[in-house]
Amino acid sequence: MPGQLFIRLQGNGHATWLELDSNGQVSGIPGFGELSEAAGYAGGNKVVVIVPGHDVTLARVNMPTRSRQKILQGIPFVMEDQVIEDIDHIHFAVGSRLANNQIAIAMVSRKQMHTWSAMLDHAGITASAMVPDNMTVPAINGNWCVLLDGDNALVRTGELGFVTERENLPLMLPRAVKEQETNPPHALDVIDCAKDEPPDASMLGIDADVSFRHCEQGALSVLARNYHNESAINLLQGEFSKAEQIGRKWKPWLPAITMAGVFLILQFGGMVTEYFSIASQQHAINGEIKQIFRKTFPNKRLRDAVKQMRIELKALQGSGNAKSKIGMLQMLSELGPVFAKSSNINLKRMHFKDGRIDLELQLPNVKEVEQMMSGLKVLNQYVIDPPTLSNRGDMENVRLKIQQK
Repeated sequence: MPGQLFIRLQGNGHATWLELDSNGQVSGIPGFGELSEAAGYAGGNKVVVIVPGHDVTLARVNMPTRSRQKILQGIPFVMEDQVIEDIDHIHFAVGSRLANNQIAIAMVSRKQMHTWSAMLDHAGITASAMVPDNMTVPAINGNWCVLLDGDNALVRTGELGFVTERENLPLMLPRAVKEQETNPPHALDVIDCAKDEPPDASMLGIDADVSFRHCEQGALSVLARNYHNESAINLLQGEFSKAEQIGRKWKPWLPAITMAGVFLILQFGGMVTEYFSIASQQHAINGEIKQIFRKTFPNKRLRDAVKQMRIELKALQGSGNAKSKIGMLQMLSELGPVFAKSSNINLKRMHFKDGRIDLELQLPNVKEVEQMMSGLKVLNQYVIDPPTLSNRGDMENVRLKIQQK
């Protein structure tokens, strides 16, 4: 069973990180440095990224439906009158279901999510979960909890919470209690990781039993040990989900990867028959090949899936004759580094025939298009037609033809 690597994002590309083994025990010592250094500890671990809670707003919404799709569709309309920022600029994430048909949600600007995602991509880190730091503060037996970390106070109010500056805690805490007057806290746990004098209990302004304790191994140790996947709201949903992130990275190479996958199935499928029935294995392989063929070549009529796949694979690889047109895989390997420099590129359509590839791409702006074209022009082995541009909302739609000389 893999362990977990907790990475807490700081500013300017720095982070702190801590490993927990499969039993939830601290493995090694906490690290601090460039985010790229933390990537060296990610191998074999489930990566949980902890982001600053002051960039995330937690709230409850009334949602009688239990359909997750309908909840995601309805939240922007429910919250539209309660937020100042343009609702289209906000990313919503859904948490657990609370009492009285309420749902816990998290709101964060899409710009901030893109910033965090870019930082992780640049460091080569793929996160399984991304949670605000105050959602990993302990919440024991329904008690509220305050974790003092430097100048900040991370507050967990049962299912939700907030982050405030430490000096504002006596103001914000009573206000939070008033908002939950039907279910006020009976006890407040204060964990002091700031290594200085904790606040006077009488100055906190709430009617609850207050207990204090110090954290010996630092704030990240407390947050990591108290992370629970079921109660924490994972921000990696929708367009920022793990599947979407991986999909955007590999989408331009999907046809080539699909062909390679089919090739492996055809070459090594026979090895599996040592363990399974030949008949059932052949049926499963044929079904998978048919499914991949229909997905990869939707406009081609399916007759003999295996034979057609071999023909298409041979066409993509090239005939091997030095005077013939090169295959699609070779073209992609040479064009790929240019496209990879555009982090927000989106492949909409691709067609390959006789050494020519027709592409339909989406890029965020004309500047990105110009940078891409500059990179392509240095590839002297290709003739590149002038691109055709059309604006699609906030994206530039680009049609491009690239021909082998």
